[in-house]
Amino acid sequence: WSSTFVRRAIESDARFSMTHRVVTSRGLSNTGGPAPESLRDPASLMEFATIVVGAPETLTSADVAALEAFMRERGGSVVVLMDGANVGQFDRLTGVTTWRSSRTNAPASFRDASGFGSLQGRELSWPALPPAGLTSYAVSLARDSTNRPIVWSIPVGAGRLIVSGAL
Repeated sequence: WSSTFVRRAIESDARFSMTHRVVTSRGLSNTGGPAPESLRDPASLMEFATIVVGAPETLTSADVAALEAFMRERGGSVVVLMDGANVGQFDRLTGVTTWRSSRTNAPASFRDASGFGSLQGRELSWPALPPAGLTSYAVSLARDSTNRPIVWSIPVGAGRLIVSGAL
């Protein structure tokens, strides 16, 4: 669902040129603009600067390989909007082997990494051991005062992988 909200916000902003492809079930999708038929063909991704991925747990190893080539060779950015703490095939790009998550009844605050601003969420996910080269953009403060990276990025070749664990 988070990718739907991101798509709607970007669609209404004239600064962006956007296409989309939403796979709703096997063999059924909704496409807007000249979106690629799948992520499996790296050549079809090369005309884009940024790819936003929702539901990363559904990605196949072929999807992940094409996204990796997109970042490494094209220098593109991939934004991952997590839907839970179990990502699957996509973990090989993040370098994360174990995820942690927190779910609360009341919204929990997290802040941008510079200490300014504050956001809220009921469900958060973060790497148990942050990968090398991680840059935090938003963190959640644990009870023991540990900063947990909620929105973060790492370099992947010439590109960048951005992960949002704000669920």
